[in-house]
Parts: sequence; C-alpha cells; structure tokens
Amino acid sequence: MTNLLNRMTRRPTGRVSVLTLVGLVMVPLIVAGLLVWGLWNPQDRLHTVTAAIVNNDVPVTVDGQYVPLGRQLSAGLVGGAGEGATNFTWVLTDTVGAAKGLTNGDYVAVVTIPKGFSAAATSPAGNASDALQATIDVTTSDKSLLVDDAISSAITSTAATLLGRQLTTNYLQNVYLGFNTLSTQLATAASGAHDLATGTFALADGATQLADGASQLASGLGTLAGQTSNLPGQTSQLSDGAAQTNAGAQQLSTGVTQLNGGLASLNAQCAAASSDATFCATLNSLAGAASTLANGATGVATGTAGVASGASALASGIPALTTGISDVAGAGTQVSMGVLGLASGARKLGDGTQSLAAGLDTAVAQLPTYTEAQRTQLADVVANPVGVAGGTSLTFGQSSTPLYLVLALWIGALATFIALGALPKRLLESTRSSAMLTVRMFGFPAAIGAVQGILVAGIIAIAQGYGFGEWLSIAAVSALIGVAFAATNQALIAVLGGAGRLISMSIGLLVLVTGIIATVPPALVAALGFTPATVAVTSLQAVLTGGALTGLGGAITGLVIWAVLSLIATTLVVARKRRVNVRQLLRAAKPA
Repeated sequence: MTNLLNRMTRRPTGRVSVLTLVGLVMVPLIVAGLLVWGLWNPQDRLHTVTAAIVNNDVPVTVDGQYVPLGRQLSAGLVGGAGEGATNFTWVLTDTVGAAKGLTNGDYVAVVTIPKGFSAAATSPAGNASDALQATIDVTTSDKSLLVDDAISSAITSTAATLLGRQLTTNYLQNVYLGFNTLSTQLATAASGAHDLATGTFALADGATQLADGASQLASGLGTLAGQTSNLPGQTSQLSDGAAQTNAGAQQLSTGVTQLNGGLASLNAQCAAASSDATFCATLNSLAGAASTLANGATGVATGTAGVASGASALASGIPALTTGISDVAGAGTQVSMGVLGLASGARKLGDGTQSLAAGLDTAVAQLPTYTEAQRTQLADVVANPVGVAGGTSLTFGQSSTPLYLVLALWIGALATFIALGALPKRLLESTRSSAMLTVRMFGFPAAIGAVQGILVAGIIAIAQGYGFGEWLSIAAVSALIGVAFAATNQALIAVLGGAGRLISMSIGLLVLVTGIIATVPPALVAALGFTPATVAVTSLQAVLTGGALTGLGGAITGLVIWAVLSLIATTLVVARKRRVNVRQLLRAAKPA
C-alpha cells in the first residue's frame, strides 16, 4: 500500500516508452473487459453456485388427498421456480450436512422447510381460528459474496410465491365451482318455490269454494231451524188426534165385538130354528164381517195408540233438534269465516312464494357459472392479478453499460496521469504562452483518452451485439468522455499534486458505489454530481436508450464544459509556476 501511495504521489520523470503507452491504452480495456466478463448476465452462471434444501416437512391428508407441500416446494426450487428461470444447483441434505456446508462455504444458502409446513399451508381449509401462515427459513453462508444473499432470497421467494399461488389457485377453483353448485341449488329452490306458489293458490281457491259451501250450509240450516220451530205444536195436535182416534177405535172395537157375539148367537139360533138356509148363510157372513171389523178396529186402536205415543215423543224431541240445527248453522258460519281466512292466508303465502321464486330466478340469472377452462383461467388470474411485462432479471447488462464505460475510462485517465506528468517539463525555458504549453501537454493524454473510449465502446458493442452504427455513436461519446476525463485528471494533479491522484481514485470508487444500487446515501450521489462522471453517465444512457437529442446535447455540452474548465485550471497552474521571485533566481544561479 505504501508503494502504491508513493507511486501515486510522486511526479513522473523520464520519457514514456511504447510499452507504457500500450499499457495506458489497455487499462480501461482491462477494467471494462473484467467487468463485462465477470458481471455480464450472471444468471447464466447461477448453476455454478450450490445451495441446499433441508426438507423436514411432514405431509398431510386433506379430504382424502395426500398433500406433500414440502416436496413440492423443494421441486420448485430445484426446477428454477417452475418458470424456466436459471437457478442455483440445489442439493437435498439434512440439518447437520447443511450446517457443515454453510460453515465451510460449500453452500451459499440453505433453505429449511419446517416440520409443520404442509399442515400450516393447508390450515385455511379448516377452522378459521386454526389458520396459520406457512414459513420457511433461509440461511446464507458467512462466506457468501455481495449479491449472493439477494439472489438466494429472490429465488426462494419466487418458489414460495409460486407454491402459494398454486394453493390460492386451487382454492379459487373450488370457489368458482361453488358458484356452479350454488346456481344449480338456487334453480332447484326456484322451481320448488314456483310449485309451492301454484299449490298455495290452488289451496286458496279450494278454501274459497269450501267457505262458500259452508256459508250455504249455514244458511240452509238456519232456514231448516226456522221451519222446525212449528213442529212441536203440530206433533202435539197429531198426538191428541191419535189419542181420540184410539179411543173411538177402542169403542168401535168393543161394539163390533159385542155385535159379533150377538150375530154369532143369532146365527146359532137360526141354524136350530129356521129352515131358511139363505138367511142363515147371510147371517153367518155378516157375523164373519163383524168379526173382521172387530179385529180391524182393534188394530186401529193399537196403531193409533203407537202414533199418539210417537207423536208425543217427536213433539218432545223437536226443540232439541231445532237447537242442534241452529248450533250447526252457527258453526257453519264460523267455519265459513275461518276457511275464508285460510283462503286469504293461502293467497298471501302464494304471493310471497311467487315473489321468492321470482327473486330466486333473478339470483340464478345473475349468479355466474363457469366451465372448467374458465375456472382455471379465472383462478390463475385472480391468484396472480398483477404481472410484470418484461420483468427484470439479474443481468448487469445494458442497464450497467454506462457504469462499465465511465468507471473504465476514469480509471484509464487516472492511470495515464500516474504514468505521465500533468505539467510541461520546461516551463521557464519555453517562449510559448501558458495556454499553448497546456494544450501541447494535454494533446497526448487526450489522444490516449479518445483511443481508450473508442476501444472500450468496441468491447461493449461486442457484448451487447450492437451494429456498426450503434457502435459508432457509442464510440463518439466514449471518446469525448475519455478526453474530458483526461482533462479533469490533469487539472486535479496540476492543482493538488499527488493528492489529486488520491482524489481521482476516490471519484472512481464513488462511481462504482453509486452505480451498483439506488439505496446509497444521497450525500454520495450529490458528491458525484460535482464530477464529470454524472454527465458522462447521462450522455451514455441517452445514446444507449435512444433518448431525446436535447438530453444528449446537454450532456455533451456538460462534458465539453468540464474539459474546457479543466484546461483553464491547468493553464492557470502553468502560468503560476512560470513566475519566479529573486530568491528562486539566486538559488538557481548559485553554484552547486
């Protein structure tokens, strides 16, 4: 380190050899070449890095299906996260092997899948209170390099995200399938509601008819009850008449019986005393007729006695019959009113059921149904609703090209003025102006800077696959940058001497630090703004990305201004050093 500082702070002496000149030209080529070779598209070489997986997961069974999510995550890591991405070389090991590999640097990272990973990942399918987030552990080696941790985290996160997306997709597919099932069930419910509405309206119609019949029955029974109110008196009269008839029949029966006895006696006497056979036969017939009449009178008496008794019983029962008919008529009226209420309720129920059926029909019409292909597509989109078109990767390619060029050319300019002097050797002997001496001194380093820019642009063009026209644009800007950087380094060393070389080296480190990541402290970014490196990066970005000509023109103008101001500063130093006082002259004239 001491030798380097001595080399950087001392003033170069002697002439520049051809080998030194070639070396100066090669400095930025070596820097740019190493940057491109070492950092260009590192994802293409990720397979040279080894990482390990420790799968301690215990698979679970969900709805009769075996679910080994730990194995699926391991497969996702080994397979490059399932999207054809470049990947580490992953090996499966146990906890002891993983710890040993991290310690000795064999593994840049170890992903540990815990025992309950599958159980936690599938827990949302069970009770909501038991839902857990599945986690994995990523451990990086203490010997891993600058970006290795970020790459390990990115690959692991991608694999875990894809597995989570798969679980979410399966869940959403079931949700969309549930829409189909719900639609079918609602359609069935709507059909049943329509049938129920039809049945309730039919019930209402039947109840109305029943109410009408009950009302008519009550009315008829009321009429009947009114008509039976006179029956007790009429049946009493019938009973009295039957009793009188019975008495007369009994008297008739007694008289006829007596007549029949007299005729029988007379007939016996006629047969003994008279010889008139015709008279006796007539008398005998009359006696038979009297006997028949006597029997009939007896039957009439018996019948009228029964009629009288029945009419008396009928007369006593008719009031109860009239009361019963009246009660039945009143009940019929109540039945009619109740049935009318039933009919009204049935109609309301029918209206409500019909409205329910209409609502279910509307729900069925608005509820989406999906085919299997549609469910898969929707689940994939909803599980990953936001994508990145033209996503970035770990390339260190085109976006890092300005960094490579600027850093290489700045180091090249620094190396030039480590080997060359910043000021002319004969300041006092020359008769030329200070400005002319500065320009003549700057011509050689400027030519070297321009050549460096053209050659470095060639390396970038080859790496990026640019055509001749693109290379020509980059080479022109790079050559200007090389010239501006040469002027700036010359001014730094001319003004500050050896400290200027240290400042130049610091600026090179500042270019590197601020070009790697955007999270650098703002103070460092602001400090870089006071150097020509910022406008150099802007000009290259405008050329590489096809930016607006105004932006490119402004950056080129900035480079020219830096070169001119640097030459002015060097000229002022040259002019100051050409002034000597009397003491210096006496010292120079004093014999050795």
